[in-house]
Amino acid sequence: MAGGTQVRPTYCGPRSRPGAFRGFCSGQDGFSLMEMVVVLGIIVVLLAVSVPVLARQNQVQRLEAAARQLACDLREVQQLARTRRVTCQVVFDSPAGTYTVFAGGTRVRGPVEVPVAMQPAFAGTDPAVVTFDPMGRANEGVVTLTSPGGTRQVHVGRAATVYITR
Repeated sequence: MAGGTQVRPTYCGPRSRPGAFRGFCSGQDGFSLMEMVVVLGIIVVLLAVSVPVLARQNQVQRLEAAARQLACDLREVQQLARTRRVTCQVVFDSPAGTYTVFAGGTRVRGPVEVPVAMQPAFAGTDPAVVTFDPMGRANEGVVTLTSPGGTRQVHVGRAATVYITR
């Protein structure tokens, strides 16, 4: 032995009885087929439970993102009306799933696609149009967005308010 140190064999568990458990030194490395089947079965069950939950969560996230984007665009159009001192309109086309922004009669954006079903309902002669005057005031109304993930409503108030409800 070099340097006077003595190497001892690794403890492998009790060896007094024939066929007794010998720990990790028994010469059988790895997992048994049964252990692998059990682990794979657990993974399959977890995936079967989690995939529908994740799919629904994806639908909810799409709906909420569409509602936030629409509310943001409506606030932006309201600000556009104030800064340019012109009447601005957002015209909704429900069958096509789009809306278009007009400032002073000129199209400035759109058609913008909405990835979920929408149903506008605004006060005035055309329920599919929200109009912002040069002061930023609007005809009141609501756009209802619907998907398998639920329903969100984007409200437009007369006094320069745009907000989202469930």
